Amino acid sequence: TNTHTYTLHPSYANRTNNGRAQSLQSSAAAKHPEQRGRKLTFALCALGCMLRLGSALLLAVHLSPAGALAAFAEPELRDVWASSLLQERQHLRPALGQVTELEEARGAVVAREIPQSEGQTPPVPEAWPRLELLRFVTPYGSDLDAITDATHYSQLLEAALKAGSLGFYVSIDTWVDNDTEKKIMYVNNVTRQCTPLKKSSGNGWNVSVDLVVWPRADLSVGNVSEEGLRPTVKPKATVALAAGYATTLIDFGVISALEGTLENSSQVILDDAFNLQDASGEVVVYDCPGGVQELKSEAFMGFISRQGELLVDGPAKFNSSKVEEQRLDLERDMLETMIAEYMVGGTILTVIENTASGDVLLEVSLSNNASLFRGMPVFYEESSAMMDKQTDADGRWWNTSLPFEPIGFIQEVLNHTTFIASVTSDKCFEKANVTKLPGVRIPKNRHVFPDKLAIVQAAIRRGMALGTLAQEVADQGSGTGKLEEDRLVFLRSTAAAADQGSPVDLLQHRPMLSVDLSSGRNATPLPGATPGGAGTGTKVCVVQHKPQGRILTRRFSATLDEGDRALLQFTMTGHGWSATSEQCGEYCHAVFHIKLDGMSLANVTQWRDDCKLNPTGQKQRGTWWESRNGWCPGSVEPGLFIDATNGLDKRANGEHLLTVDVIVWSNLTHRYTQYSDFSGFAMGDKAFFALALNVLVYDSDAVAAAQSMDESLTRAEAALKQGSSDPLALRPPAVVIAAESPPSLAQETEKSRRLLRREPDDSQENPEPASLPDKGVTEIVGMPALTRRHAAPPGVGPYDFEGRAPWYFYSETADGVPGTSSRGVVIPLFTGQLMQSNTRTIQKLVPRQHLELPSVGPASNWQQVALRLRLGKPSGKLETDHWDRLGAVGLMLPSTSELPGVQVRTTEKRPAAFKTWNVKAL
Repeated sequence: TNTHTYTLHPSYANRTNNGRAQSLQSSAAAKHPEQRGRKLTFALCALGCMLRLGSALLLAVHLSPAGALAAFAEPELRDVWASSLLQERQHLRPALGQVTELEEARGAVVAREIPQSEGQTPPVPEAWPRLELLRFVTPYGSDLDAITDATHYSQLLEAALKAGSLGFYVSIDTWVDNDTEKKIMYVNNVTRQCTPLKKSSGNGWNVSVDLVVWPRADLSVGNVSEEGLRPTVKPKATVALAAGYATTLIDFGVISALEGTLENSSQVILDDAFNLQDASGEVVVYDCPGGVQELKSEAFMGFISRQGELLVDGPAKFNSSKVEEQRLDLERDMLETMIAEYMVGGTILTVIENTASGDVLLEVSLSNNASLFRGMPVFYEESSAMMDKQTDADGRWWNTSLPFEPIGFIQEVLNHTTFIASVTSDKCFEKANVTKLPGVRIPKNRHVFPDKLAIVQAAIRRGMALGTLAQEVADQGSGTGKLEEDRLVFLRSTAAAADQGSPVDLLQHRPMLSVDLSSGRNATPLPGATPGGAGTGTKVCVVQHKPQGRILTRRFSATLDEGDRALLQFTMTGHGWSATSEQCGEYCHAVFHIKLDGMSLANVTQWRDDCKLNPTGQKQRGTWWESRNGWCPGSVEPGLFIDATNGLDKRANGEHLLTVDVIVWSNLTHRYTQYSDFSGFAMGDKAFFALALNVLVYDSDAVAAAQSMDESLTRAEAALKQGSSDPLALRPPAVVIAAESPPSLAQETEKSRRLLRREPDDSQENPEPASLPDKGVTEIVGMPALTRRHAAPPGVGPYDFEGRAPWYFYSETADGVPGTSSRGVVIPLFTGQLMQSNTRTIQKLVPRQHLELPSVGPASNWQQVALRLRLGKPSGKLETDHWDRLGAVGLMLPSTSELPGVQVRTTEKRPAAFKTWNVKAL
């Protein structure tokens, strides 16, 4: 899990049937810190981005002068407008670029930003709450241009604009900057010849976001009668229950370990107050003189044992001929993870070639002192050496990190930081330029490698013995033959250093006491303890195991009038996979139980198995085709809309309780169950959901308008007409056929190692579009295909957003500027903003007059609203970020208590936390 696979682009996999390698077309990737299978500490970059905000917007109205001036009722405003328009267009034309003849003639209205100096507009107050408007995940190193409906937010925008200015933000979870290149060694898989290369993870994104508004009435023709206007389908009230990325991030299946002291064998005093009552299982106490880190090390040993058990009693058991090969792979992977913190890095100073003997020697300088000795193994720096391997059943080739094996051994020690090593593997250093070579690493002392190897081998032996026993019992008919659910096991070593000849044995570390969950308090501890602080007794660790379960509870008020209908907008994407149980939340099948006032509203799945149909997929670098939980690389996720009227219409007082629970499909037990992230606890990883949740109330006129349409143009209109924007999302599969789901570590280990270590490819971009045609069909495994229509030509009637589903991609080259023939107004919010690790969130304060333009009138006149998102290559030599990153466009609201028709209930009261708890016997 601490090694990685570098994904090669399909266009690079042009090899003969016997697997002969072709030369690598580009350099290899710097290891992505988020994919590590152990806990890392990141130095968070300060937000500190300077906002280049405008002091004014240029309103370049491409209409005839008469038509433009007719938008103003007051003559003095017309004069000001005419004068300023002529001056500004002449002054800014060089900076903004020439306006094309198409733009001049199209009849649309475009508001363009005026270049301006920094610091003229005040920043958005940090106290303003954030609400997500659009979720997205960036593609692997390619562009994205999409347009999605935002009309369901028009009431929220209208209410907020009455308070004045609005704040907008864009967040992208990127960790790249101007320099992400890393030296790597590419090893030819046939000749074993090596090529030193450099590989980048990219440098960021060029981000632009537009608000597109279609007015209900054409204000350029003066007074307009209500008669004959198309009805507007927008809500009359909005209740925000979860704020989306990056505010409502829900870690789930978490196992918590807390340090404290045991006093008088009757109570535990935690170092920090905690709510232990929030647990559905038993909370137990372990003795742990080494603290939580020692306990997690023991959990890691239990994890290795479990993987050994699955080798002989898991899904891989049917391929018994590969068990030994898989055991060796497991041993190498786990050993590399275990000893990573005990390794010292170094730089190759000189390559010495002995032409007579053919030997190659390396002079190495270490970054820190180490206890060096002759014969000590030398390894490549982590994830800095790779070779091609064909691992997928469909014949895809991957650039896979080399197995964790020495490249040589120390031949002569010069001092505590310098040595000479002889190379024993691969022809990688002959006539090499040392400035292009990757780094190396060695163990800190002579005990690290043999000791840790002995412990890993003991853990695997223990697991395989348990698996063999379970299989024998099942074969004799004494057991069920079914795999047990994953579990948390702590294993302690009972022997001294292995190099002293002591055998290594691992015994299960069992809890000593349990916690009385009704006894939490912050009162004065019993005699013998230190009042107000940690106790003075035995150091212990308290472990809270909470199978998930409930992930959200919200209370709100909503009253429906006659004919009203309420929609629930549910947007969920799952993240985390590298070392989590069931590779949640990215690759696990989750079902969400949504209840209103204790009554079931819907069972929801957001699993996307159409990623392989992404029209831009082959332009991406990584595993864009793999199915995921709620998203695909290079997609926008507008959310699922569900009719919640029946659930809200039963309470006369209008007070309601909404809860969301989740169950996850287990590939071991083949059933849905509450989720516990045992692997994540042992490996320092976590699973989480990014969740946005809104209740939208529509009046009878809006409902009638939506239901009278021949075709629904938006997801909200579809839900008002048929009960849901996606009926298949309300039919979770009873059985999950995980044909392409990532296996556990012990299943087909080569494939597992690829999944645990994958990285996006850095080969040349493929200019060809995806070969898979878009047939206008959404396919769900095990379900009938859902046929959808293609988009109507742009500018024909109201804008048809759902005609572009499920990708919502847009091409200005093909379709023109949005609203070309239908009075659309494009209002730039962000234009060409560079987003990197130090600008992961950008924000902007937009005055009311720059949104309620004369050409569209007040927000109450808006008929349709859209967000257009464009992600592209940064300027100059900077590259597009190579990774799939979670992101969102959102709104920052002024004081929500004063917004008519708006409730913000995106937080819930935290339960009481206590330091002192009574304990009892198990």
